[in-house]
Amino acid sequence: MIQKKMFNLLIGIAFPVLLNACTVLKHEDRDSSKLTVTGIHSTVVAKKTSVKELEALYGEPDTEEENPKKAVEQFNSINNDEGSVNVVLEDNTDYWATLLVDHTSSIKGNNLDGYYEYQSKELAGLKVFFFIIDDTVRSYRFSGNITDTSVAQKDKYLRQILD
Repeated sequence: MIQKKMFNLLIGIAFPVLLNACTVLKHEDRDSSKLTVTGIHSTVVAKKTSVKELEALYGEPDTEEENPKKAVEQFNSINNDEGSVNVVLEDNTDYWATLLVDHTSSIKGNNLDGYYEYQSKELAGLKVFFFIIDDTVRSYRFSGNITDTSVAQKDKYLRQILD
């Protein structure tokens, strides 16, 4: 009886510790993954990459928005920011011109279902929003400012836009 209580106590303590360790590992794995401006460009195919593939690549998102209206508002907010890193990438690199897109996809328009938001130290202070239609990445955009130039120097595209 004492052994069973001791076992239950150990399980009761070990399980939360192990669960917390897995969460920490998940975010550490993300930070060392391909969640970079260049890595996303090389890996994610707009209108083709599924949300399951996205999660397999980058783990669970920091934010998953399922409200279509909020997704459209976020998309428009980022798209209408003339000083954004997206515009700087467009003006100074071939980033958006060489974006991987499945042009045979049946996904059309911007009737967004939601978005996945990710942050990573490898994004140099930026956030990335993957906009979703029918469980597929319709497009993605970056938001925020480069705050870590040493990380940005390591990224092929961010390095090109540093002042």
